[in-house]
Amino acid sequence: MNNHFGRWGLPQSDREKNDAAGSPSMQTEAPGSRRERQDAKSSAAPPVILLPAREVRAPARAAHRELRETTTTGGTAEFEIYGVIGGDPYSDDDDAITAKKIKTYLDSAGPHSRIVLRINSPGGDAFEGTAIYNLLRAQGKPIECYVDGLAASAASLIAMCGDTITMGTGAMLMIHNAWGMCIGYAADMEKEADTLRRISKSMAGIYAAQTGKTLALIQAMMDGETWLNAQECLENKFCTALAARSAEQTAHALNAAARSFELSRHKNVPEKLRRAV
Repeated sequence: MNNHFGRWGLPQSDREKNDAAGSPSMQTEAPGSRRERQDAKSSAAPPVILLPAREVRAPARAAHRELRETTTTGGTAEFEIYGVIGGDPYSDDDDAITAKKIKTYLDSAGPHSRIVLRINSPGGDAFEGTAIYNLLRAQGKPIECYVDGLAASAASLIAMCGDTITMGTGAMLMIHNAWGMCIGYAADMEKEADTLRRISKSMAGIYAAQTGKTLALIQAMMDGETWLNAQECLENKFCTALAARSAEQTAHALNAAARSFELSRHKNVPEKLRRAV
């Protein structure tokens, strides 16, 4: 809407109609009408002031988090990370996917000789993702990681913990630089920028260790917010294998990711994910 509102809270066209009928100060008044109008004004409800129209956006979708753990009779601890990584620091979120929650599950999983990790996540907190990566690596047990739909941002860090990393047909992985917010003076902004660069460099080290690529090349990919399909992940050694699953199964996982996860702040989201929203 492009209506422009005048100082009386009426659309400009309506106010012009009122002006054309004559302003109150130019009209003939019956004796006592001014006083009666003032009395009525003092007892009337406060006037409603209309503000200029603004774009109305749908409310942000709630963060989708799901972490499930099962232990098979074959001694396999299996985790499904299907949701946003990390919790809200300003609230108690029992569903948050955190290193602490995974540690609790590991401690209660019973005897197991290997770990299976399944991921469908838009990412989240970089430090929480790094902590989960290190926690799982520290178990000293073979880790099989499967990307069922999407492993973006912090979730792609977690995926790198696998001794084997298998991408589903049509699944995707995304890497980018650390992202944050800062309020303050110029010095605060400069300090925040330096901190974000340091975090991004640490993240690049994890990708470089998996792929064998140089830090400079990984950093260039992160600078460009790089989205990789399954075949590109294999070619660039972000994964070790491609899953033998139908394209329909993986398309379903990607559609679920697009519907459940907020991806709009990323600049290079692939068209097939945008269309699924």
